[in-house]
Order: sequence, then C-alpha cells, then structure tokens
Amino acid sequence: MKQKTLTATVAAAFSLIALETANAEEQAKTEGTEKCSIVGYDKAGKELGLIKAGKGDCKTEKNSCTGENKAGEKDAYITVPKGVCERIEGGTVK
Repeated sequence: MKQKTLTATVAAAFSLIALETANAEEQAKTEGTEKCSIVGYDKAGKELGLIKAGKGDCKTEKNSCTGENKAGEKDAYITVPKGVCERIEGGTVK
C-alpha cells in the first residue's frame, strides 16, 4: 500500500513539473522573452554570477559568443519567458 502511495505521489509530482514546463513554454510564445542575469554571493560576501560556465546566452562584456561565459561572470545571462526572472532570487532583467 505504501509503495502505491509513493508511486502515485511521484507520478503526480512529475505531472506537475511537466505542466509547469508546458505553461512556461506557452508563456514564452505568447508573451515573449527577457534576458535574465542571476547574481549571488560566496561565503566571503563577494558578488558572483550564477549562470553555469558555457550556458550563458549571447555575448557579454568578456566574450563574444553564446556559451563562452565562465562560471561566476556577473554579466552572463540566460533568456527566459517574460516574468520568470523577477521570480528568481538574485534575478535581474537586463
């Protein structure tokens, strides 16, 4: 009985994730996108970018091509559906 409940819970969670992903994709189609820079702080309080190395979109001050950003670059950004960036702690629309 517990296994069935766990399986049902996991299935429900994956269904919710799929629905949210579909909603975000639909939102991007209807409302457009925006550039989102995400900044956090290390243990010493130093500001750093949180976009993974090689995962940034478009050029920045330090590089000229998509995917050339280094880990920690504050000016790196990703493109997200409009309204999503403001929901991310440390997210700033560029």
